Amino acid sequence: MSISISSLIKDLNVGRDHTAETAEWIMSEILQGKLSDEEIASWITALSTKGETPEEIEFFINIMYRYALPINISQRAVDPVGTGGDGFHTINISTTSAIVAASAGCIVAKHGSVAATSKSGSADVLLELGINTDLDGAANEASVAKFGIAFMKATKYHSSLRYAAPARRAIAKPTVFNVLGPLSNPSKPKAIALGIAPLNRFDLMSEVMRNRGADGFVVRGNDGMDEITIVTTTKVREIFDGKARDFEISPEDFGFERASIDTLRGGLPAENAVIIRDYLAGKTGPIRDALLLNSGLTIAAFRGEHQKDIYEQIKFGIQSAADAIDSGKALKLLNEWGTYTQGVGAN
Repeated sequence: MSISISSLIKDLNVGRDHTAETAEWIMSEILQGKLSDEEIASWITALSTKGETPEEIEFFINIMYRYALPINISQRAVDPVGTGGDGFHTINISTTSAIVAASAGCIVAKHGSVAATSKSGSADVLLELGINTDLDGAANEASVAKFGIAFMKATKYHSSLRYAAPARRAIAKPTVFNVLGPLSNPSKPKAIALGIAPLNRFDLMSEVMRNRGADGFVVRGNDGMDEITIVTTTKVREIFDGKARDFEISPEDFGFERASIDTLRGGLPAENAVIIRDYLAGKTGPIRDALLLNSGLTIAAFRGEHQKDIYEQIKFGIQSAADAIDSGKALKLLNEWGTYTQGVGAN
């Protein structure tokens, strides 16, 4: 079978899904830099118009792993990650949750990148917090052994995705790559706390996560936030043993008051880093509440006690997160992790 970009786009335009063969062809062509920006943009647009299927996303992820920088984190780990693109420009909640969860005893394998749709991506704010975000697989494996946390920057571990970047910028709205990023952590963690902003991607990404054998939680604030929100209620899908069950939770369920989205807004990476350090040092307010909720979810995902009531799981996580912050463990871990990563980077 002869495959070309024009024939593939023609198929997509009439609603025909990728096969394993055509998915391998297109992703390999993109990751090898063989297509023009215009061809990639046309393919992205045609695929988005048709609508991605879980099978297509799984095909693409498998090809991405072939080109990824290797890393081996064999123990159970959790990735608190989101799609971004909610437009709220809050502080880096999932990134801070990763630090808090690690300081509470979880193994955290965080996958993220520089800002694409926000002012401050996870890699941007971690750099401002003193973390060298360019560690290779061996250094990150050692980081997990020492501190229980590693950060894998997508532009390093999936460096071939740079060939798609100009087309993504030209389209200037969420694309299939916003789906692929959160689901293609190169360390393949068993547990995920996944936040999804686009409502039309919630079922799609949940299904891919379930099909790939991961467990944990998928969340979307009913205000569109890709986190547990404190503004209103949040949809939660719990995934375990190949099954899924849905819940709707509210801040009040866990003893928190609702607050305006404005209370969670951040700024540029340097501004967010200052805010994060303040809250890791024990500052109180709506941001702390949001951090405790989302850190609690991350801890619950790592523990994987899905036989328990979901509210019990998250409440335990919230208390563990609060203890980690109030004892000084979270800030201590951040500082020691930063010293380690900078030392590795200097070698």
